[in-house]
Amino acid sequence: MNKQQLSSSTAKLLSITLENLTTKARIPLQLLENTPQTLGRGSLLDIPSKKVSKDQITIFHTTTKKEENPKHKDSSVSIKCIGTNPTFVKKSLTGEVKVLNSGKEDEDHCEIQQGDIIIFVLPEYSFTVHMHNSADIQTKEDSEKSPSSGEKRKVDQIEGGVAREDKGKAAVVVKEKEPSRDAFSVLMSKKPTPKEAQTKGESSSKRVPGASSGWSDVLSIYCVNPERYSEEVFYFDDQIVVIYDKFPKARFHYLVMPRKLVDGFKNLTRVDVPLIESLWERGKLIANEVKEKVSPTIEFQLGFHAVPSMRQLHMHVISRDFNSSSLKNKKHWNSFTTKFFVDVGIFIQQLRDSNRVHFDKEEYEGLLKRDLQCHICRCSISTIPALKDHIKLCKKR
Repeated sequence: MNKQQLSSSTAKLLSITLENLTTKARIPLQLLENTPQTLGRGSLLDIPSKKVSKDQITIFHTTTKKEENPKHKDSSVSIKCIGTNPTFVKKSLTGEVKVLNSGKEDEDHCEIQQGDIIIFVLPEYSFTVHMHNSADIQTKEDSEKSPSSGEKRKVDQIEGGVAREDKGKAAVVVKEKEPSRDAFSVLMSKKPTPKEAQTKGESSSKRVPGASSGWSDVLSIYCVNPERYSEEVFYFDDQIVVIYDKFPKARFHYLVMPRKLVDGFKNLTRVDVPLIESLWERGKLIANEVKEKVSPTIEFQLGFHAVPSMRQLHMHVISRDFNSSSLKNKKHWNSFTTKFFVDVGIFIQQLRDSNRVHFDKEEYEGLLKRDLQCHICRCSISTIPALKDHIKLCKKR
């Protein structure tokens, strides 16, 4: 958690910057302790769409005393959705997307941290959060003390983001040839005509062979042009790309894919074993990195769904806490805690032994309908909320 240490009982002024992912415009904000500010449609954020309310969110800065040293305080920033349509927050640490809905007490607010992305209703109104220094100020209305300037902050990739330099200057619009987009915005945008596609170099040869345009093909865009999607891509090189799962089913959830387009695993043979092993090696590196930088007690499982929902070949790297608001139903749970989830080692062994990988669709999809069971003690639980509560206790046994 990106909390900054404060050392005074006076009021605090926290400087943050919201960076528009499309235009790269930077909007500096000064948040006075316990004094919420309202943001939404208008000239400040350059949001014209009426789908975004004028008062879409409130953003506020609070401090709490540290138990071990009451003279020092921890600072945090939160937002609350008050607009008609939902606000989204993509967490930099996990890639999880939180949906904030006005009027729902448990779902209308969220703490934000360095590198998080606030999405004002539509993907084109996405802003990265940059935290700066805090400063003590006098609480008199005529006080003219300015906050301390922002400093260079290096944010480790595993904690969300890349190294950036924030100097607290006025917003400057920098035009980019390749604005960052995510898969959702690509799918929702107007489909190009064949002539437009040819002009942009989006030939059919860059798609999964035989694939039709749609949700099941969305992973291919990250394999073809990973540099365009810096907010979604965790890692890439000439052979492999790793992205954050759009709807993570655990605290840490990544998809590891080959750069070349591979239509699932129906055409894989022994020749492709080195390819799968390269995905496995990259997945192990990611898991070890998280353990080293977050906690050595985190457990991971690496493997494939027996009946994948996406065409492009992809391996899941997922932590076994399954602590995520995106894990909502029996199908989600059973897809990672039954034999429907095929360990990468078993996957490779079947490929070596049989020269192919095949799982009976009817049989394995039937596993998704099984009753819920704790993946630790295997006791039966009736509902997902009850299951999540049980896991918290089961881990302590």
